[in-house]
Amino acid sequence: MANITATNSKNLSSNAGGSFRITAFIEETGTEENKSQITAKATISRNNGGFEVSNGGTLRLYWHDNKDDQDVLLGSLVVSQLSSNYPTAKNITKTIEVEHLDDGTLSGYAKVTWTKDRSYDYIPNSGNISTANTQLAIN
Repeated sequence: MANITATNSKNLSSNAGGSFRITAFIEETGTEENKSQITAKATISRNNGGFEVSNGGTLRLYWHDNKDDQDVLLGSLVVSQLSSNYPTAKNITKTIEVEHLDDGTLSGYAKVTWTKDRSYDYIPNSGNISTANTQLAIN
C-alpha cells in the first residue's frame, strides 16, 4: 500500500497581534476489501502570543469524502490555554474506517475549523483549513 498523506496549514492572528497556526492532516493507514482506514488530525499551535482563558475557542476535525458528500465531525476540543506556560499546541487525532464506492475508488479530505468563543483580543480569530481532496488507494 502506498503511503497516502495530505496536509495543509493556515496562519491565524489575534487582534492583539499574536500569531497562531491551524493544520489539517490525513493519512491512509490501512486498506482491506473496498475499505480504507484513515487517520485524521487537527492541530492549533502558537507561533507567538498566547492565551489562558476558559473556553477560548473550539477546534473541530471533520472528514469529507465523495461517497457521502458531507462533513462528518470526528472530534472537537475546547481550548482554554495555549501559551508559553502551558502546551503550545493542542491536537485532535481520530482513526476511522471509510467504505469505498462500488468501483473501489474513494477520495476525500480532512477539514479543521477554529471558532473563537470569547471576544478577548489575544485569542486567535476564527478560521478553517482543508487538506487537498486526496484519492485513496483503489481496492
